[in-house]
Amino acid sequence: MRRVVAPAWPTGAVTPSGYDRPVPPTTDAAPADEPAPDPADDHAAPTDPAARLAELRRLLLDANAAYYERDAPTVPDATYDTWMREAQTLEAAYPELADPESPTVRVSGTATTTFAPVVHAVPMMSLDNAFDFGELDAWAERVQKGLGVVDASVAVDEEAVAVAVDAPPTAPRLVCELKFDGLAMSIRYERGRLVRAATRGDGRVGEDVTANVRTISVVPHVLTPPSGGAVPEVLEVRGEVYLPVAEFEALNEQQEAAGKPRYANPRNTAAGSLRQKDPAVTASRNLAFFAYGLGEVVGGPEITTHSGALELLGTYGFPVNTELRVVPDLAAVQAYIAHRHEHRHDLPYEIDGVVVKVDDLAAQRALGFTSRAPKWAIAYKFRRRRPRACARSTCRSAARARPRPSPSSSPCSSAAPRWAWPRCTTRTRCA
Repeated sequence: MRRVVAPAWPTGAVTPSGYDRPVPPTTDAAPADEPAPDPADDHAAPTDPAARLAELRRLLLDANAAYYERDAPTVPDATYDTWMREAQTLEAAYPELADPESPTVRVSGTATTTFAPVVHAVPMMSLDNAFDFGELDAWAERVQKGLGVVDASVAVDEEAVAVAVDAPPTAPRLVCELKFDGLAMSIRYERGRLVRAATRGDGRVGEDVTANVRTISVVPHVLTPPSGGAVPEVLEVRGEVYLPVAEFEALNEQQEAAGKPRYANPRNTAAGSLRQKDPAVTASRNLAFFAYGLGEVVGGPEITTHSGALELLGTYGFPVNTELRVVPDLAAVQAYIAHRHEHRHDLPYEIDGVVVKVDDLAAQRALGFTSRAPKWAIAYKFRRRRPRACARSTCRSAARARPRPSPSSSPCSSAAPRWAWPRCTTRTRCA
């Protein structure tokens, strides 16, 4: 999904072990089954920049409404990302066309009127994207510049720099997390008890889905602090509600048996399941949840790192993904991305990239935010696998070196969009 984050919050930490996979040769190319989009390839310089920008904004707003409000996406993520990049490029080239309501500077989505509105105490922001290692390098350079990190050969007053950013002027440790393809959720606890759960909405106002989130078995209703510890007076947990692949396939088998249409993909099925007026329907879908961050926190132990925050959440009973790694440098980040991309379909849930964050919370606060995203985090997005040709009820496998399920085991719908989840019950994608 289009991942959201909360601003850094000031609260010791035992960090998970680092990622020790051998580092491959550095490359600017993204590991991909499909090349990363280059907005410059799609459009030459427009003869009327204002008209083109207005068109792009309309396309982005329509796509956001379909994706976030109706849970029925009308364009693939790659197309959306290309439109977004082109709009950002035009706004940078023509500052007079800037608009504070542009989808390039606002968090995507909005709260529907089906559920009661919830104002987020801490905004749920979006993430900037990278599509290749060159863009990831550029982000890392901006982070180092923002923290006053300089080349060791350059003489500087390091003590002054350290005081200025509340952190030593050395390259910060980074955290790599999987980018889950689900629905962003904020779950609020007061004195250790779940009192409210809300969707992201537009980042400022979300939807109250408390009754439905209570049906997710892995979400604790009452926090269990470690021995001798205490829970914060207020703890707002940010994370992702998702539908495991096995549950998605079982649900579609039930749909077929009942003569009903199959669901398109796990992400939108999860979002639709969570927005049911009847919590019993949500309960029947066997949704799951991963905690990946924090919003408002009042009281509790001091935390100095993002990885430490997630470890603490694990002690409170929240499911925290075990694939998180704390790494020392960008080369290790690239190794993590290459490994996770290669094995993305080995997981029992869908991912669409890797999220990279600065681990130190003081450094996060020093870096700050743009109008829609933190400067201390970035989402490296995987390209969707190329669609495979499909003839009536039979999948024709694209030429791949690794083994594929037999064609007879993968019935597909030729009417489905080429980028949508296939009708087949395998983990591979079909047209």
